[in-house]
Amino acid sequence: MKKIHNLILVLILILAGFLRFWQLGNLPASLNWDEISHGYNAYSIMKTGQDQWGVKFPLFNFRAYGDYPTTANLYFTIPFIKVLGLNALSVRLPSAIAGFAFVYLLYLFVNVLFNSESIALFSAFLAAISPWTVFPSRGVFQSDLSQTMLLAGLYFFLVGLKKPYKLIISAICFGISMYAYHNTRIIVPLLIPILVFFYFPVIKKVFATHRNILLFTSLILAILVIPNILNLFSPESTARNRWIGIINPNSINLINEKRRLFTGPKIFNLAINNKPIYFLQSIVGNYYSLLEPTAIFFKGSQDYQFNPPNTGLIFIIFLPFFYLGLIQFLIKSRYDVKYLFSLILFAVCLLPAALTTGDFPSIRATTALPIFFLLISHGLFSLKFHFQKYIIILVIFISFFELANYIKTYL
Repeated sequence: MKKIHNLILVLILILAGFLRFWQLGNLPASLNWDEISHGYNAYSIMKTGQDQWGVKFPLFNFRAYGDYPTTANLYFTIPFIKVLGLNALSVRLPSAIAGFAFVYLLYLFVNVLFNSESIALFSAFLAAISPWTVFPSRGVFQSDLSQTMLLAGLYFFLVGLKKPYKLIISAICFGISMYAYHNTRIIVPLLIPILVFFYFPVIKKVFATHRNILLFTSLILAILVIPNILNLFSPESTARNRWIGIINPNSINLINEKRRLFTGPKIFNLAINNKPIYFLQSIVGNYYSLLEPTAIFFKGSQDYQFNPPNTGLIFIIFLPFFYLGLIQFLIKSRYDVKYLFSLILFAVCLLPAALTTGDFPSIRATTALPIFFLLISHGLFSLKFHFQKYIIILVIFISFFELANYIKTYL
């Protein structure tokens, strides 16, 4: 059985590689403005040690077009430009590699967390074929590297509880993820205390037998994480959030307008129309929009830089299994810690997307994709009846049909 599982995994990885690397330099047909900025700044640093604005080796952010992206992707791109030259392939290749690695890491992570080859393999299959992963992997998006490094950090943490030296790798991956995207600068500082809380008894035992490793891991985390937390409040990091965060100039104008039009007592006006209430209403509504099916399974983002028009981010055939899996996790989280941990991880990974306004934030929500795929896989494999394997085969067959249709749309 192990040989069959390994063969299936290899086939999934071959499919993932084909969908990400085939004609990568030519499809999409043109670099977009972000890819051009990313590639040229990497090239400039390689040649001169400065970005296009003359800043020497930017550490946390580089200016770009004034939206100050993070820098890890920039430095990961330099070796490819050095070898392949400054072109579309060299600029996109790091994202494609990160997207490919994400598929394999998801298999490893789910297998360690749930000890189920079937659910792990199907989660990897979903990661290999879903538009939500394929589309960003074929362009330059900061989310690719950050989500892969975050997932690697989680996997090596779980493995490191039994092999403590791997906790050092986990700390490095978590740290790199924070230099790769603004999202993980919020997620990682919240995630580390959660991991400590859930696995404290095991960590306590590790500390008793491998104190030096745990202290060194903590030192690495402090060196990589604390400066990034402080940088969150810098003008560069807050430049874009000023306009896409829930509380922005537009929302403040909206609150003021609601106050002006309110006809009730002044005390009620002030109690209802204020920033905290607006923020709370918005974040609850945003979480709902991140879980309701319209964007995820039918339309995707309406910003067509992130997906073809009116194309779902996950294939429609998987819709019922996502909600079935979500319901099961909510029920089982009352008595099984791994389900509760998964749901909390899901909520934390969706938080950066929920803190913003505008169209469906498909790129900002990619950090939660491991749990999206885990929920679908668990929902499908939880159907215990005589014809289960035939249902699974049918679902896979329909998903390949949807994949073929998506490729046609993409091309």
